Amino acid sequence: MCMVLTLPWDRYMGATERIVVLVTREQKEAISNRAKEANLTVGELLRRAAAAYSVDEQDGALAGLVDQVRKSTAQASKALDDALRQVAESQRRIATMEKKAHARAQAKKVA
Repeated sequence: MCMVLTLPWDRYMGATERIVVLVTREQKEAISNRAKEANLTVGELLRRAAAAYSVDEQDGALAGLVDQVRKSTAQASKALDDALRQVAESQRRIATMEKKAHARAQAKKVA
């Protein structure tokens, strides 16, 4: 069986620009398979996918959520840093009190 692939090459004859996209081996295989199933070149598949893509409300909402997560993460990180600083100060105070208590105990033994 022989298949003839007819594509509108004249549409892209003036194309002179190249876009390099890095993908994993698995992604490349999936894209190639999808193009083959659609009887398209990988380039044509990607051109069509890019042309069909549009930013919608969900993308905007997602961007807002990402921004909120970043802000929350920064606040949480600051709170953790503050808590760790307080713990370190408490540990220093406890160590000082223990040294004094140990010194008093030693002094009582000697007396």
